Amino acid sequence: AIVMLVMFAFGVHASEGSTYAIVPYIKPSATGSVSGVVGAGGSIGGVLWGVIFLFRGSMPPQDCLAIISVIVSISSLMTPFIFIQDQPGLCFSLHIESGRAETKSND
Repeated sequence: AIVMLVMFAFGVHASEGSTYAIVPYIKPSATGSVSGVVGAGGSIGGVLWGVIFLFRGSMPPQDCLAIISVIVSISSLMTPFIFIQDQPGLCFSLHIESGRAETKSND
């Protein structure tokens, strides 16, 4: 159990580090504000997971975990479509020029 706990903690801290590593690129002039929103978003997420369990009614805890896993999976699948201005995308880049969006491959 200790080994699994350490592996889980490593994954959690790696994902947190990658999230905060993106912050300076989002809006360099407002890095502090963006950091605050990212930090608050994590806290809100933690509270909302608890609320799912609190208001589950007669639903078994396994179903609550299934709901959370679906939310996490959908969020993870949407991450390649996050674009930061003036930065390359994960799979492709979206460049907006003269009111028209263009897609460019990252080859």
